[in-house]
Amino acid sequence: MRGARFSPGYTRIKEGSVHSTVDYVAQVFRANNRRDPRLDSSDVKSFLLSRLLRAYRNTDPDVKHQKAVPVSLIRLVLSSASSPFEFFNAHLLIVAFFFAMRSCEYTKVSQSEIHPEASRRTKLLCLRNFRFFRGSCLLDTFHDDLFSADSISITFEFQKNDERQETVTQEKSNDPLLCPVRSAASIIMFIVRIPGASPTTSINSFRSDDGSVILVSSSMILATLRAAADSMGEDVLGFASSEIGCHSIRSACAMALFLAGYAEFTIMLIGRWRSYSFLRNIRKQIQQFYSGISSHMIQQEHFFTIPRL
Repeated sequence: MRGARFSPGYTRIKEGSVHSTVDYVAQVFRANNRRDPRLDSSDVKSFLLSRLLRAYRNTDPDVKHQKAVPVSLIRLVLSSASSPFEFFNAHLLIVAFFFAMRSCEYTKVSQSEIHPEASRRTKLLCLRNFRFFRGSCLLDTFHDDLFSADSISITFEFQKNDERQETVTQEKSNDPLLCPVRSAASIIMFIVRIPGASPTTSINSFRSDDGSVILVSSSMILATLRAAADSMGEDVLGFASSEIGCHSIRSACAMALFLAGYAEFTIMLIGRWRSYSFLRNIRKQIQQFYSGISSHMIQQEHFFTIPRL
């Protein structure tokens, strides 16, 4: 498995993939009332397997996580849009940012870009998943003025972590450009004009000038993000555009919430994280991460240690 004998195009499989594959094989064994092949004769995880996986991990190259993009880059995407399609993509990005969406939740993703388990579980959002409220009044997506809404709720029917029917709500912001409600309303206004649009129409559907419907893909969104990053420059961002991926939007949400001072449980609720895995999205290289720490560290210069009895 490590030598990629069953994975054309690869020369070596990383430890994480090997580990996951072994776990999947063990699940199949257990589902068929067979003994877990990962365990030794004492029903403890095999010492040899653990050592082998550790050796793989130590020899694997460093993991290069996709960089979280700052809010200023997302703002640039919208302010520099010059065509209806570019505006549509920009508003799609803004909604994805405020709801920490996975790329497969708001764009068309090729099978090579996503884990097989995620592709089976996570579903692309449709019109029926978006609900707009003015106070406590639910607005009609197809007929009411959605821009008058105070909040928007998005229900994620199926997710990678097996959670179902999870609803996240965001209120209208006080920013004229970056607002989850106004951007979501803009997307809906584009989509409901498509002949035959229904509650099951996917949220990445855009009707071009010739009448054809374009399904916005992750590669299109990635090109938009990288073009904005190139425009801002590596000296401003601290990283090259090649270090950005579609996951950068989800990371951007976690980073923005963290820098705004929100507690970890709030970040987990907004981003629908079931563990502290979101901490991987908070980059220690961010300058603002360390803001004020050195000053706070020396505020209490002395402390007294109680002597032992």
